[in-house]
Parts: sequence; C-alpha cells; structure tokens
Amino acid sequence: MNIIDNTKKVGFIIPLYKDFVYFKKSLPLIRSNYPNSDIAVMCDGTGDKNIENFCNRYNTKFFNFDHSHNNNTPGRFFRNFLKISENLNFDVVIKADPDSRVYNAFLYEDFLKDHIFGTLMQSTLDRKIKYKDSFLNLIRLKFIQNGIFGIGKNIINKFKETKYFDDDIKLRERLNFFLSKGLGSPQNYKLSSELLMSIACHDLNIELYNHPEFYSIIYMKSLDIYFYNNILCHKEALENLKKFKIVHPIYE
Repeated sequence: MNIIDNTKKVGFIIPLYKDFVYFKKSLPLIRSNYPNSDIAVMCDGTGDKNIENFCNRYNTKFFNFDHSHNNNTPGRFFRNFLKISENLNFDVVIKADPDSRVYNAFLYEDFLKDHIFGTLMQSTLDRKIKYKDSFLNLIRLKFIQNGIFGIGKNIINKFKETKYFDDDIKLRERLNFFLSKGLGSPQNYKLSSELLMSIACHDLNIELYNHPEFYSIIYMKSLDIYFYNNILCHKEALENLKKFKIVHPIYE
C-alpha cells in the first residue's frame, strides 16, 4: 500500500449557488484537514460579493460563472469544473457540495488517480423503486453519488482529451436515451450532473471505486433518504453519517 502526503495530493472544487450558509461551515473544515491543498470555489452565478472575501480568508481560489445547470447546455457544469482543475495542483480532486463535511483526511492511495471514487450506487434502470405511495423518478446507471466524490488526475485528463463534455447536442441525446428507459419523461426531468457523470463513466469505461471512508446519500424533500437500493429514514441516516470521514448531506 503506497500512502502519501494527502494534504498535498488532494485538491477540492466546491460548486456554490445558494448555499453560502452551509459553505461557511464546510470550507473551514476542509482547510483544517487539508492545510496545504489547493481549494477552489466554482461560484455559479450567485452575485454575492461576500463569497470571494470569505474564500480569501481561507486561501481559497474563487471562480465566478453564469448559472450552469441548464437543460440546453448540460455539459457546462463539467466544462467549468475542468477549466478550474487546470489551476490546481492535485493527484485527485474532490468535488464537494457545500452541504458536505470533511471531518478528517481520507485514505489516499496511488490507484485513485485512475478512478472516480466515493459512495457507489447501483443502477436504477428498468427497476421500479417504491417510495412512500408511489415510485422514485430516479434514473441512473451504476454511479458514484455526486454530493461529494473524487476524480483521479488521469480521469480528468481523459475527460479533456476525449472532449466528452464539449458537445451539448450529443450530451442531450445521451441523457434522453437513458431517461426514456426510466419512469420519468425526458422533457420534464430536471438536469442532473450526477446522471451525466454516470453516463460518461459508462461511455468511457471509467472504473468506479467504492471508497470505504465516504458516505454520500441522496437527499429527499421529505427528509427520507435513498441509499443504494434502500430507503432509509432520517434517524438511520444521521447515525450512519457519524461513522464516516467524508459525508453528504449534513443536517444542522
């Protein structure tokens, strides 16, 4: 096992839209556990001038973009992500939503440079997943849950070399192809960067690694949780969140 100084080899990109309250708690935790790492904020068109000032306090790079979650330009989020990565020094970069927490440094090994890693979730295609009195409109290939996850340097380079996220017309076709297999209508389905990432991994034959120190779950408006193939109640989720170093979401 080749373990190296992860405070120098792990970078972070934090997408931020309307989560400044969560961000003010998550960024200091990341910086305390990774004092030497490059951290960047991908500000998604909030227009809040306080964010850049807060980033400067914690030696964090600040990048401002127009709001990227648009069904007409599904690749924009990842194009912005890859552009920011060019300004960071890392072997793996962690995408961390503001409602995530880095409670401790996770175990880094060299093989992670060739993987996307975090909490592995099974495919929901062609399966009916019951949720309360109906079914989930949750259409995914096998994927790493997107609340907080890592991308190895070699995978970042693969995305750049293949220009996978550059053609929005082709990306919409891929999204609609998989969405048409699920319970929802492609026309009414909200854009999901998580779904697009799972399709990209499928198309490019990228290996997914279930990292044992990550616990990232899908948050439902009812405060119930979808995890793996099961529905967890709020209390169960809270108990599980206490056992891991890297978690999403948080309840405070």
